Amino acid sequence: MASSSDIVPPGGLVLVTVVTGVTGFIGSYVASGLLGLGYRVRGTVRSSDKAAWVTQAMTERHPSADFEAVVLPDQNATGAWDAILKDVDGIAQLASILMFVQQNFMGPREIENAIIFLDSTSAYSVQVSQLLLYFWAIL
Repeated sequence: MASSSDIVPPGGLVLVTVVTGVTGFIGSYVASGLLGLGYRVRGTVRSSDKAAWVTQAMTERHPSADFEAVVLPDQNATGAWDAILKDVDGIAQLASILMFVQQNFMGPREIENAIIFLDSTSAYSVQVSQLLLYFWAIL
């Protein structure tokens, strides 16, 4: 378990924390918690309707917080993450499309998604100090 000295302090060094899957159950709670602690949050959504909904919800809950919703219709598209991950300090990768594929935990599409995401992270988020990857599967 990380000690409090290992975690970037809110309002300190963190400029932007990306939360993927911000309209999901886990993503929305993580984003709300980070906003409540003073972090700036950039959340990914898959449509402009969801962007409007989640922006309104986060603004109502945290009126003075800095929240930005970014539409990402296809997280597997090459370069899709580049602009989103540019100049961020923390990432909570909570969006996933994992499925149980022929007795394997991850299929080729899920592996490709992880590689694209991590490639963009290493290329555009050189100052990332916190990275949380969360994958789930439907069994």
